[in-house]
Amino acid sequence: MAESYFTTLTNTGKAMFANSPVLGKSVSFSTLAVGDGNGSYTGLELAAMLQRTSLIHEVWRGSINHICVHETNSNWLVLEAFIPSDVGDFDIREVGILDPDGNLIAIGKYPLTYKPKITQGASKDLYVKMILEVSDTAAVELKVDPAVVLATRQHVADELAAYPEMVRRDGQGNVSISGDLSVKGKRVSFYEPGDDINLSYVPTNEEMTRRRMLERDGSSLLRSDYPDLFAKIGAMYGSVDDLHFNLPDDRGVFERIWDHGAGIDPDAATRTNRGDGTIGDNVGTKQTPSNLLHSHTSISNYPGASTTSVTNANNGTADSPVIGKGFRGVTTLKTSGAGGTESRPINTYKWGGIFY
Repeated sequence: MAESYFTTLTNTGKAMFANSPVLGKSVSFSTLAVGDGNGSYTGLELAAMLQRTSLIHEVWRGSINHICVHETNSNWLVLEAFIPSDVGDFDIREVGILDPDGNLIAIGKYPLTYKPKITQGASKDLYVKMILEVSDTAAVELKVDPAVVLATRQHVADELAAYPEMVRRDGQGNVSISGDLSVKGKRVSFYEPGDDINLSYVPTNEEMTRRRMLERDGSSLLRSDYPDLFAKIGAMYGSVDDLHFNLPDDRGVFERIWDHGAGIDPDAATRTNRGDGTIGDNVGTKQTPSNLLHSHTSISNYPGASTTSVTNANNGTADSPVIGKGFRGVTTLKTSGAGGTESRPINTYKWGGIFY
């Protein structure tokens, strides 16, 4: 006849749950233990197990890795523990749950499971799961030590499935993460297609492919090759035909924050075409370089003449005579120029890319 396997609260555990609402103290589960039953199932009958304060023959114990209320039955608690590959070798026939004080709260008759040790030539990381029915799961403190938590593949899959907009997989199997997360109270942001990025080094082609980055160099791309990026920026930077679209060309160009009606940029209305015909105070539009309108005043001394001030107006021509011995006439004055070919601040080149 096949063995009947089960889990149950011990009499100690039942008393704890009964006293929980009276004492206002929740029941805590902290440790899972396994035993081999001394090589048989003798003594693992329900009546005997209710009385137990310890396993028949314990072979291993460890911290509970995961505890939760069952997703379809609110009276079931699901508890898991992880037995690493370097632990063994032994059989498992009995399982117990203990509180932080070492009291055996629950016990189970477990299907025969062999746990090898890696030195025996076989490696096996074993997850032991125990489902326990209680009358009031609210009386249980659902807390585990985060230092010992190891997630099963199914747990990871379930967590990822809860964030379909955060985790995406493309047709080539590449997984990308987008959106905002909070990790230990700190906000972590992830880039989406169309977001700009500047780096203080030149990435390799391998890194660009792995991180899904393209240089903002004005290249023409097929829309079908970069559907996510095209959906974000469209043909705002121009296109050669209806099958392609252009990247922005930001090489050697300083970045300026969009004025957006603030009035800080006095020439916002005259900004030029970004590529799709859009001009003026809009993202992506361009400006040519310019120097601030200015003038100079020159004061000169002339041989044989008194000191005379001459204003350098109208290209340096002064209509006033210069007074001196036997000298009278109109003089053209010019100031010497200084500077380079453009107005610019101190700057550092950075590689500019875009996520696709």
